[in-house]
Amino acid sequence: MSNNTSNNNAPTVELQGNIGTFQLVMCVVALSAPLMTVAGVSPLMMAYGGNSAPVIFFIVTIILILFSFGFVRTGMHMQNPGGFYSYITAGLGKNVGLGAAFVSAIGYPFVGFIGSCYFPLVCTEWISQLGGPDVPWWIISIIYLVVIALLDMRGVELSVNVMSIVMAIECLIVIAMDIGCFIHDPGSLSGGSALSFPALGNRESMVGLSMIYIFSTFLGFESTVIYREEVREPNKTIPRATIISVIGIGVFYAIATWAFISYYGANNVQEIAANNIDYLMQDTLVLLFGRIVLDVISVFIMISMFASTLSVVNVSSRYLYSLGKDGVLPQVLGKAHAKHHSPYISVMVVCGVYLVVVICLAIFNIDPVAVYPKVNGIGAFTIMLIMLVAAVAILAYFRKNQEEVKEESSWYTLIAPILGIIGLALMVYFAVINYGELTGGSAALTVFGLALTVAVFVGGIVYAAYLKKAKPDTYARIGRQKL
Repeated sequence: MSNNTSNNNAPTVELQGNIGTFQLVMCVVALSAPLMTVAGVSPLMMAYGGNSAPVIFFIVTIILILFSFGFVRTGMHMQNPGGFYSYITAGLGKNVGLGAAFVSAIGYPFVGFIGSCYFPLVCTEWISQLGGPDVPWWIISIIYLVVIALLDMRGVELSVNVMSIVMAIECLIVIAMDIGCFIHDPGSLSGGSALSFPALGNRESMVGLSMIYIFSTFLGFESTVIYREEVREPNKTIPRATIISVIGIGVFYAIATWAFISYYGANNVQEIAANNIDYLMQDTLVLLFGRIVLDVISVFIMISMFASTLSVVNVSSRYLYSLGKDGVLPQVLGKAHAKHHSPYISVMVVCGVYLVVVICLAIFNIDPVAVYPKVNGIGAFTIMLIMLVAAVAILAYFRKNQEEVKEESSWYTLIAPILGIIGLALMVYFAVINYGELTGGSAALTVFGLALTVAVFVGGIVYAAYLKKAKPDTYARIGRQKL
């Protein structure tokens, strides 16, 4: 993208890049943190859903594929940058669009904060096991965030190259475990067939809660559109990367979960997973390949979390960049680096907020283990909610622009979007009724989290109404509109 010129004839630096399909897929996969997911989420899924977990993975995958059909077709007609911010604005209006943008702008940073806590905890334990000094977790966290900021400020292509190498190694480790589980004679471990396909359980509450956690493993696939200004041939690259990401994530994690079931047995896996959620993957790898793998796995779990935080900060900063670019938030957030064409101010703001929170936790001696699951749960819910709003906006966009999209199949403009809305609404329903379990908190935290999400959304709508009267030029730009 070439530089634009502002009214005072000074060159305006824009986001810029040359990301291809593979690189964009890596951005998405990095955010989902493959090794972390298989180590942490898959055991949790089996503890809740037993041998039904892989089937639930496939159900969630189908729901998100249905959403993606309308999602990518909308992007081929409505080509504004800004991600869900632009999509919801185009479909449901500027007021709702701004409310959704504010929720997204807090949702992704909430999800990303897990790395600031989890990485240093794993790192300190690893250092201790090697006989090293007892380093406070918050010192490692500060160094971690500084490195994240420096990489993300250098532009998306550098961080993508780092993530691609990490993702390749992570996936190979998981695939090696899968193969070992499937070909190993389960014998005394399971007493059953290694390849027996699991059946869907009938405990609706457990299935619902499993769907929520499984949804969290897909976080990031919808972010493909946020990079529109930085990819080559966006009308080809973004649809391909989105569909490949959804199918790839769903199949990859479903097979990994199925591998555990194959190894431990359909009748035993739920109890085994429930009793060993934190270390099931590590223990399985030790059984398959020996204790030598433990140090290697610890290192790559840390690297997996690093790549995930790198990706989340990329997405979060681009939402702030879009809001700054439109003048809704301070315009300094909408500045791009003159050399690296990155949203460097927004990157510093996101990482700066993380640093402040880490320092506060350290000062008040608050255990990060008690914080990050709650923050992550709130963030996952907000993104799920915004995705549902986006699904409704996509359907509304096609209804409002029937003449423009008349050549499109009704499968993309009507049927798939409606089915996607139904599926996402079901997951949001499960998320609301299981919100306390999702955040691992008390009734008070449940009320606070839900109230915060609603308040931010309504606050954005009210602020948009204010802008319409007080600053009509700014209001006109909401949703990254081309003026």
